[in-house]
This record gives sequence, C-alpha cells and structure tokens, in this order.
Amino acid sequence: MTSKVRKVLSLFLVFTLVCALIPFRGVQAQEQSASTTIYWDDVRQEIDGFGASGAFQQAKHLMEFPEKERQEILDLLFSTDEGAGFSIVRNMVGDGGINEWGNEMDGPTPTIWPKEDGPFVWTGDEDQIWLMNQAKNYGVEKFVSTVWSPPAWMKTNNSVIRGGEVREDKYQQYADYLSAYIRGYKQHHGIDIYGISLANEPDFNASYSSSRWTGKQFKKFINENLTPTFEEDGINSKVILGEAMAFKEDPHIVVPVLEDEQARERVDIVAAHAYGGDRGLGATFPTVKKYDKKLWETETSNLGTNDPTIKDGLYWAKLLHHHMTVAEANAWFYWWFVSFKLDKGEPLINLDIENKEYHLNKRLFTIGNYSRFIRPGYNRINTRTNGGSGIYVSAYKNAETGEYAIVAINENDSSSKLNLNFDGFNATMVTDSVTSYRTSETENLKQLDELAVKNGEVTTELAAKSVTTFIGKAKDVSSSVLSPIKVDEVNSIKQGSKLPVKMKLVDSEGTSIVGAEARLFVAEIVNGEVRSEVEAKSPGNANKGNLFRYDEKAGYYMFNFDSKPHSKGNYQLRIDIGGQTVNSIQVKLR
Repeated sequence: MTSKVRKVLSLFLVFTLVCALIPFRGVQAQEQSASTTIYWDDVRQEIDGFGASGAFQQAKHLMEFPEKERQEILDLLFSTDEGAGFSIVRNMVGDGGINEWGNEMDGPTPTIWPKEDGPFVWTGDEDQIWLMNQAKNYGVEKFVSTVWSPPAWMKTNNSVIRGGEVREDKYQQYADYLSAYIRGYKQHHGIDIYGISLANEPDFNASYSSSRWTGKQFKKFINENLTPTFEEDGINSKVILGEAMAFKEDPHIVVPVLEDEQARERVDIVAAHAYGGDRGLGATFPTVKKYDKKLWETETSNLGTNDPTIKDGLYWAKLLHHHMTVAEANAWFYWWFVSFKLDKGEPLINLDIENKEYHLNKRLFTIGNYSRFIRPGYNRINTRTNGGSGIYVSAYKNAETGEYAIVAINENDSSSKLNLNFDGFNATMVTDSVTSYRTSETENLKQLDELAVKNGEVTTELAAKSVTTFIGKAKDVSSSVLSPIKVDEVNSIKQGSKLPVKMKLVDSEGTSIVGAEARLFVAEIVNGEVRSEVEAKSPGNANKGNLFRYDEKAGYYMFNFDSKPHSKGNYQLRIDIGGQTVNSIQVKLR
C-alpha cells in the first residue's frame, strides 16, 4: 500500500531585509549581502488592495484627454499586464461648495442634496463615475467614497470650508444623506459603493471642504443615527472611520469609538492619512488590532515640488513597506491618480492640460511593484532576515491558488547580493522558479529572466536603487513510499541486510518533483518509545550521507538503507524534507 501524505519540500521564497526606520537616504556604495526566510504558514493581515483618487475634478482632466493618451494612462494605472494594477478607487462625496472655494480645475463636486427641502440630484459627478466605470473594465471592484464636508445647510458654520461641525439636529439627515448616496449610486449609476468614510481629516480646519468631528460625536452619530438608518435601508457598505492627517491611532477620534461596544460593531475599517513627520514609519494600531478591525492608509503624497526620480520612488516604496510590515495595513493609497499640477508631487501621473501630454514619475512604478502583483485577497506572510543593510523585503500569498509575491527594496548605491532560501516552510508546497519585475533608474516594472529554484535556494542580485518583485506559484505536493515497503505495516528484514526505500513526489498537477533534498533518519523503538535519531547509512557511494538520490529513469527517489550498523530490534525510518516529516516507516530487524 502507498501513503499519500501532503508533505514535501519547501520552496517558496526568501530574501533580504530589515533596516532602520529612517527616511530615505543614499547608502554608501558597498555591496551588501543578506538572506531572508519566508514562512508560508505564518499568515498575517489580509490585503484589500491599493488605490488612489480622482477627486477635486482630477478625473475630469483625464476624461477629457485625447483618446490615445487617455487609454495609455488608464493602462498604466489599472492594467495588471502593462501598468500598476491599482485595485481601489477613492472618491469625493460632493458637497456643492464650488461657490466657496476652488474652480473647474481643482474644486468640489456638486452635492446630491443641495437644499434641505429640495429633491436629490443625481447629476454633476460624471467624471468620478466615468473613472470608476473605466476601472471596472480592468476588474476593479472596490469603490470607496469619503465625505470632506456635508452640504453647508447641515453644518454649524453654514459652510463647507474651514471646519465647522455637523449640527446635532441634522445627524439624522446626515445618516439619510449617506444612505441615499450609496443606494442612489447603485440605482442611477450602477456603482456598488464598497465603503463610505464619514469624514476626511476630521482633525483639520481646511480652507477647502472640511468638517470637524470628535470621537464622542462620532460615537453618538453612529449609535443613534447611522446604524439604525443603515439597518433599515439594508446598507451593507463598509463604514470607514478616522482618516485623520497623521498615520497613527488617534486617541481622540478613533479610540473612543472603538472602546464603545455598540459603536465599534458598525465600524469596519479604521483609516488614517500619512502626512507630517516620518509619515508613521513605526506606527502601530493596538486598539484597531484588539478589536480586529481593518486598517487602511487612505491618503499620502508629496505636497511640495515634484520629484520624478528613483529617489522619490524608493521613498514611497519604503514607506509602503513599513506601513505593511509594522502597522500591518490592509490597504494603501496614494492621493491622486492624475493631476493638472505639473510641478507638484500630489499625483502619480502629471497631466499637461495645455499640450495634452503626460509625465510619469518613478513612484507610479515602485508602488506598482506592490499594487500590480499583490492582489486583493492575498495575505502578508512573515519573514526573517539576517545580514544586509538598506534592503527591505515583504512577502504575500494567495492561500487558495498558491500564487505569491515578494517585494525587495534595495536603496543602496550598489547592487546587493541575495541568498533566497526556503528553510522556513511546511513541506507541503513546492515552487520551481520565480519571475522578477524590476523598477530602477532606467527600468519601469521590467520583466527579467526567470530564476530557477534549486535545492531550496536561489542566489541573485538586486540592482542598485531598485524595487524588485518576485512572483511564483507554490503547488501542493503529495508523497508515496513505493514497494517493497508497506507503510501501514511493520517491515521485517534480516539484520545486516539492505532495504531499498523508494519514494515518489508529485505536485498537484501530477508533475514529478525532482529537486527535493530528502533525507533518511533512523531511531530505535524501545517499549514503544522512539529513541534519539541518527543519520541512516547506505552501502557504497550510491547515496551521499543520508541523502536520497533521484533516479531519473525510474522516476523516484531511492535510498538503500544499510541495517548492518544496527542490532536486532524495532526501528523507525523517517523521511525528512526541509525539516519536515514526509513519511515514517516501521522496520523490524530480526
């Protein structure tokens, strides 16, 4: 009989790693060398996606671009074959404040409820709706909308700008407003709003659309108005709370809501922006984790002069890495997809409205090293790194398909050597190669040659000042011990004789696995207790040490177990791959 045991070698990936939590700076031109182990079964946060926004009329500029250039830009933003593969679009819930600030180049969207005693209006947001529909063509399914300010008539200052608060006597209208927006965009525009954010930067009095909130106010509104209204209207969209300016767990806005049992029940996602200071490189969110809420970083950008170079690209990749690995964010957003502001760092792509040209920035591609390959539904998996400096690595997997992505940043001025080993796996998966995509000073998500995984290791180099993504697929593996051994019985042989141990390994597609480092160990069994193991031995030079050899002609692994070094009695033969037991065999030496 044969035993099909899902156990086998490891091969997944592994890289380099961990460095100081400091803003980007060049590292001296000295070759670094590091090794990172990636643990397939040490599963961390689920990834919801990566996104940006077309708010404040910026989607309109793209919509009005010439068709050829417009299509090229859409491909760059959303294509998983040619571009950055963004998977979430963030919108503005219009407030109708165009008479108070901004203009048609950069300003607010009309509101769906302009007058308290008037009807809902379902026109005026054509550009954001157009962008969402374009994103749908690339498979994007998550559309989230943020309220910068409710209509002025709901607020204490009767204005959409300079803060102000939602009047308590208008809390119910505000809840009705959010419900109507979600239902109306589905009914009138065919858009499913995945998540609705109650306020943008509620800690900031802006000269543009803004509204102040405290945690106490949010708690009252959620408990008394939002939750019952959403329940009555059948609203299932995610409720997003926070979006304060700094990437931290705000003790005055977020924590009071989460510590209230009733209010936190309706909060699905806690969000924060990443402006100021080090942008939350080392931030943690203990209360968010305590109550098992999703964490999204929903806006960050360079508000100053644009830097299109790889230096800027590495800065954002490194920030994204830390938000994923330290804060354990579930989603990450840049501010704008595109913008007419040619000299500003706020968009991923700068549009020249006058000449109908566009200009690319390296940050589009270094962020794309994450967003294109780490798809919604992936999970981050843990890594451990030894050695190296200026190198940052994180890993992600799709548990259902076995697909994975590993992103390695090298901010050094010289190339850095990587030893990729696979010792941290559970021996149920196998991968035979990885494909890499690199962004550097001269490359934009360029596909490189495939790297073969041999004996659980890959040695390669990261180019100077680059971000490289390695993708592959791990397959289920099954093993079977072949005749003459019977796995479910005690195999009796004469002491001093040889026992051929044959084993076959195949992946889930039936393909033979030929590169496994399988080893045989032997331990005596006394009174039912398995004693200490020693390496099994074989006669002659057919096997090296206790390592199985692969017989290509026969299509199986072979080890001639020599029983001469062992006295009569009962023994256990254990087949090991990568530190994991593949099969155990009972043997009696008579």
